[in-house]
Amino acid sequence: EKKTMAKPANTRSFGQLQILYVEDNEVNRFLAEQIFMDWDAQLDYAENGKEAIEKLEEKSFDIVLMDIQMPVMDGIEATRWLRKHGNGYATIPIIGFTADVMDGTKTKAINAGMNDVILKPFQREELFAIIQRYTQTTSEA
Repeated sequence: EKKTMAKPANTRSFGQLQILYVEDNEVNRFLAEQIFMDWDAQLDYAENGKEAIEKLEEKSFDIVLMDIQMPVMDGIEATRWLRKHGNGYATIPIIGFTADVMDGTKTKAINAGMNDVILKPFQREELFAIIQRYTQTTSEA
């Protein structure tokens, strides 16, 4: 009889995906860290848009997950800046997070150049699907 310690089939993995998570709330950063550890992703943090821009200038990332409401420089302002001045990372996928259910916030975020917006608190599956959509090339011909 086999006693393999195989991971359950539904275990998701992002391999070595480099993710920049921009969030000023420490609790939210901690929760995200737990989720991304499960998915094997490489997570880096910034506490506001200004810090996010600095991180992007020194290291390469595959995707940015950015809170929309933050002090110093919010997600919309940071996204606008990145789209305009971002050299090699002007086209990086940026996913916005907001607890604001008003349609106006999402529209504003998309207009600023964000690729997508997720409502907080987000569902793990929804987050996984969105990251996958913007970072994975399909292997099907």
